[in-house]
Amino acid sequence: MHAAQGMVLTGMGVALAYTGVQQGRSLFTIAGVALALLCVIGTLVVVRGDGREKTR
Repeated sequence: MHAAQGMVLTGMGVALAYTGVQQGRSLFTIAGVALALLCVIGTLVVVRGDGREKTR
């Protein structure tokens, strides 16, 4: 479940970055890329933690 939620948030970041590129707004592009990277890293950490918890 966490993986799906993380990918949805990552998709929102990518969409924000894409909008920034299309409209020529560098702030949207930078914010979208930062959000997408943060969501991917956060999702990986949470999913990895869930996997460790299941093995215990």
